[in-house]
Amino acid sequence: MKEGSGGSETKLLLGDRHLAIKSAIVGAGSLSFGPCTIQDILLSNALCDAGVELVLMDTVAEHLPEREKVARHVAEKLDRTASVSCTCDLDQALAGADYVVAAIEVNRWLYWSQDFHVPRQYGFMQIYGENGGPGGLFHALRNMGPMLRCTSPGRWRPCAPRPCC
Repeated sequence: MKEGSGGSETKLLLGDRHLAIKSAIVGAGSLSFGPCTIQDILLSNALCDAGVELVLMDTVAEHLPEREKVARHVAEKLDRTASVSCTCDLDQALAGADYVVAAIEVNRWLYWSQDFHVPRQYGFMQIYGENGGPGGLFHALRNMGPMLRCTSPGRWRPCAPRPCC
């Protein structure tokens, strides 16, 4: 076993194979989903025993340093060893990822409100817009394109859209 250096992160290598499980969190800058997702991954004994490489990705660069700080703080408090890196480049985040958690939503409250209220104007009663009915369809169609970008041709990654905290 040897250590290789990749920027500010250190990866454990066995021959040419990474031992760490790489999890890309797309939309990690989200205040509501980013910290919860980071914590959930670092709370997993199975993942941490295998080694964790977290790649925090967001289109808003200003959000990432705070989420990186959260990841390092949680890892320290839980006595976990984790590689943490940040990027605004989706392709870089997804390269070699074993898992992808996509927590993406632009103008969440505006669109969520529309998903809920527009169907009600036409007589469709529903609890929450993104969970079913016409609003759920609107939500799915709006997010399908960005979610498909989180895959690669010929290979689907396990992907959890918008995890609940």
